[in-house]
Amino acid sequence: MDPLCQIANSFLRLTRFSYRFVLGKKGCKVNIDLRFDCGHFHHLAGFQYLRDIDFIRTAEKEAVFLAVLEERITMALLEKSPNFQKILPDRS
Repeated sequence: MDPLCQIANSFLRLTRFSYRFVLGKKGCKVNIDLRFDCGHFHHLAGFQYLRDIDFIRTAEKEAVFLAVLEERITMALLEKSPNFQKILPDRS
């Protein structure tokens, strides 16, 4: 399985859950709801930097996520982009 597809599958498991945090201090309460939608993968993966790949630039974010899951978009494709270095994790 392509490494990008593995990452997308891990993210897909997160979409089944939502998390609610209730924070309070000095009588003031704040609710934070955290959830992951398929369309969120686009920015978490850094696809906004890959403007030279037409499908990633023009398609709906959910369609791009599905294409990654179906291995129509692979790590090998992303590596061809001159902007690929922008989405690599910082190793400092």
